[in-house]
Amino acid sequence: MICHGPVRRSARWLPVGAVVVALAMGGCSGGGSGGEGAADAASPSSTTAPTTGRAASSPTTGPADPYAVPEVIDAAYVERVLAALYAVDGEALRSALDKGAVDAEVIGLLQAIYVEPQLRIEVEALIRALGDTSGFKRPPGDRVARVGRLRQVDRRCVIAEAVFDFESVVEQPSPAPGGETLIIALVPRGSAEGTPNPTGWSISDAEYIRTGEEPEQPCG
Repeated sequence: MICHGPVRRSARWLPVGAVVVALAMGGCSGGGSGGEGAADAASPSSTTAPTTGRAASSPTTGPADPYAVPEVIDAAYVERVLAALYAVDGEALRSALDKGAVDAEVIGLLQAIYVEPQLRIEVEALIRALGDTSGFKRPPGDRVARVGRLRQVDRRCVIAEAVFDFESVVEQPSPAPGGETLIIALVPRGSAEGTPNPTGWSISDAEYIRTGEEPEQPCG
């Protein structure tokens, strides 16, 4: 597990973990057939141009590996990585709901895909969500991250703008916070051998910030 020092988060920023808790605790508005922010988000394939950022090194190896870093990292690749990471997140959620507790196994799953400070946020959010699980689907699926554009691409960190879809996770997904943008940061995690994380990346930050502003130290 790669750990980074804690980052200061402005009080106006809404960590994604807090959104998950709000959804699970029934503090949702509306609902409907689309996921969170679905009305505002088009599919990346129709709206996102590939970035020109290049990765100097690959966290994974092997040309057949779907998570090996390509010469040009684009939104489609980042979305594929996030799908794999949030599949593990979904495993952690389902395990916690089955057991009614966030035990060592659940924390191990979260440690495989998150690093600090996001790891702490996700663990605490999951613990709070277990206080009232009535809002979850049974069983819940995985949250989906739809990538819009990449703000930064380099060997140290990839920062993406995205929209979350919680349609398969909770009964009544709420819309994304108005006037805010979801930022997700990926950092290299080294070897993925022996962990449920099939990629060479971890999530170091996932938060809503005011549209047009920049996140504070998203890469740790």
